[in-house]
Formats: sequence, structure tokens, C-alpha cells
Amino acid sequence: MKKSQKGFTLIELMIVVAIIGILASVGLPAYQNYTSSASMGACLSEISPGKTSVDTFFYKNSSASALVIGDTGLSAGGSACASIAVNGNVNANANSTIVGVTDTIAALNTSATITLTRTNADGTWACTVIETGDANELDTNLIPLGCTQG
Repeated sequence: MKKSQKGFTLIELMIVVAIIGILASVGLPAYQNYTSSASMGACLSEISPGKTSVDTFFYKNSSASALVIGDTGLSAGGSACASIAVNGNVNANANSTIVGVTDTIAALNTSATITLTRTNADGTWACTVIETGDANELDTNLIPLGCTQG
């Protein structure tokens, strides 16, 4: 009487391990790009509410001089941005900026700076993203929608 085969052969197991390795080598870079893009978008969404607060500050305080982070309702260290800074001066009619610096982005092994700049003359906002840390340019897929690479 023949015994029935139970279990897998070594070759079958090696084929399964090879398939998993191929899937991981394709999936890991895509996952890193996705998480990097998400961290950039999260930082942008964390500093974006400050635009309304800055506009309100300028309309209410025409004689005030300097804008500080407390005037925007933002905190210096957020959950998505490693640090947040605000700069502006009402009397000088200079451009105001809200700057969010992301934590280290896995795919780049560096961080990026997202800057929202308000032109005081017409009150429009522009978003620029700059990679900090080295001279490599950001992949355009990582830059949030509506922002440009600076």
C-alpha cells in the first residue's frame, strides 16, 4: 500500500519564497513613494488652516507690526510637520510666509520644506516645496497638488 504524500517539497517552497521576494521588490518602492507623498500632503494640510488666520490678522490689525505663530492658531511643532514657522509684517507690506518642515521622508532619506507665501499686495497664496538636506530634486509625484517645486 502506498503512503500518500503530506507536505510540500523543497522546490515548491523555494518557488513560493522567490515569488514573495519578487512581489516585495516591486511593492516596497511603491509603498515608500505612497507614504512619502502622504506625509507631504499631511504637512500641507496641517499648515493650510493658518492661511485664513493670517488673512484675518492682516485685516483686523492694520497697525500691528509683526505676525507671530500664536496669531495663526498653529503650533510650532505639529503632528504631521516636524516644525512650523510663521513670518510676516503688516506695516512693511512684505510677503508673509507659513513654513512647514516635514519629518524625514523614507524614500528620500531627507526632509522637505513646504512654504505657503502670501503676497500682501493682492492677498494670494502660493505653495512651494523644497527638498532640504541635499541637492537632489524631489520626484514630482511627491509634491502635493497645487504646489510647485522651488
